[in-house]
This record gives sequence, structure tokens and C-alpha cells, in this order.
Amino acid sequence: MKKTILFIGDENEAYLEFLVAAGHYTVVMKPSAQEALGFLRAHTPELIVINSELPDMRGADVCYRVKKVSRLHHVPVIMILPAENAQRYELEAKIAKADTTMQQPLSGTDFRNGVLGLLSKKPKVA
Repeated sequence: MKKTILFIGDENEAYLEFLVAAGHYTVVMKPSAQEALGFLRAHTPELIVINSELPDMRGADVCYRVKKVSRLHHVPVIMILPAENAQRYELEAKIAKADTTMQQPLSGTDFRNGVLGLLSKKPKVA
């Protein structure tokens, strides 16, 4: 069974290609926070990747909302940080309880290793 990964943000990110190419993942792309939050009302992905800069909300705010929902709080979240102002975004991600952060520009290898690492640590939910 394929694992669902929700990506919130710019869908043109090249480092996401490995997720689709691996064939073990279904990647759901949502360009805005509102679309992602709507998706999360009915679905529980295995992993959420959030771009820090979204058109309608800060990525950290989305992460914070996800972590407050009992059905979703166990889902690992990766926050993708821009190179500019990375320290500020890092602090926001920590406060929002993101599981890890990655700074742009990302290499495909670093991204893949981060995703696989988080998915292998994810606790089983009854």
C-alpha cells in the first residue's frame, strides 16, 4: 500500500521527484494552507512537508494547527525553510513543533534521507 505524503507549497520543487519516482508514495500537492487544511479534515497522511512561505498563511501556523489535532499530532512534519532569514523560520518551526527542518536549496539526497528517516521513526497508530 502506498504511503501518502502531503506537500504544502510550491509544487515545482525538483527534490519532490524522488517521492513520485520511488513508486511507494502518493504525493498530494496543495499550494495553499487553506487547501491543505481542507484535505487534512478528511485524510491522515504519513508525512507532511510544509514550505515556510505560503500564499495565505505562514507554514509554521499550519504546522501548529496540525500538531494540535489529536488525529494528526503524531504525523511527522518537515518544514522547508528559505535561505534568507533561516534563523527566524527555524525558531518558528521549533515553536510550532515541526519534527525537522530543511533549508533551501535542498539536495535530492538530503531530502530523501530526511523523509525516509522520519517515515521509519513514525509510531504506529491503533
